[in-house]
Amino acid sequence: MPTYRAELGDCLLRLGDLAGAERELITASRLQPDQPYLYRSLSRLRSAQGRKQEAVDLARRAAALRRGDSNLQNLLGLACVEAGDLEGAITAFRAALALRPTDARLRQNLALALQRAGRSAEARELLAPASPLRRPPSPSPDHVLAPPSR
Repeated sequence: MPTYRAELGDCLLRLGDLAGAERELITASRLQPDQPYLYRSLSRLRSAQGRKQEAVDLARRAAALRRGDSNLQNLLGLACVEAGDLEGAITAFRAALALRPTDARLRQNLALALQRAGRSAEARELLAPASPLRRPPSPSPDHVLAPPSR
């Protein structure tokens, strides 16, 4: 039953039914409090609701439950950027990149966070062609940090 509720919550979130998603995801997280992907979904929900610090806290909890998951570290970095915590984002993106050093998406997110933090030289060095990069298969929209709008 918790898996069904989690999947339903994810579907409702994608459809924009934030209240329905919240109901299902909260229920699922109470039934299975040790499932990192429930906290991932709750983090996305809180972000969509504009509750950025809660999104960071939930992403941090998800990443702590599954420390070796680069996607959850990336989620934490994205949540930190949205909350305005660039140093937290840089730390999370570095942790994700340490787990998957050839992932172009993770390298790009770290470089953009460094750039936003005013550390342009580090960002350029990170993107230098010396390191082999691997393109991930069709990432979902929450996997890549969008460049700053002008």
